[in-house]
Amino acid sequence: MSRARDLLAKTQQEIHRIIYDLRPSLLDDLGLSAALKSHAQEHLAGRGLSLSLEIEEGLPARPEIEIATFRIYQELVTNILRHAQAEHVSIELYERDGRLVLAVEDDGVGFDPDAKSAGVGLTGMRERAALLNGSIRFDSEPGMGTHVVVEIPIP
Repeated sequence: MSRARDLLAKTQQEIHRIIYDLRPSLLDDLGLSAALKSHAQEHLAGRGLSLSLEIEEGLPARPEIEIATFRIYQELVTNILRHAQAEHVSIELYERDGRLVLAVEDDGVGFDPDAKSAGVGLTGMRERAALLNGSIRFDSEPGMGTHVVVEIPIP
């Protein structure tokens, strides 16, 4: 019976973690800039990767854009941790010419973004950006790291 209770407690903790990761309270409380910084520190630097952050402060709150951008960012980080074998990650977030720009670069093993096996994650990121009339560009090739730029128009 105690094993079942332990399993239930662990399952509840995991559910809370998943919910937090999907929409961290930092996103609501402090905005996209703070949420990206916190997530990067915990998930990238916290796992030993070298990290460069150039994140513009004081971006106006735009919940729909922030949520989509954060989810794209999360998928990028997940892919870096799972596949890239990177040592360094650079993250930039800023507004330019009426667009929110997120740029993420790693020095990992790279990949062919046009390969059929590129996966559902890349398709999901493309679809999220497109829903907001934005774009996402993957610049990568095997052995050369990856540079991703997301641009979302600001209404």
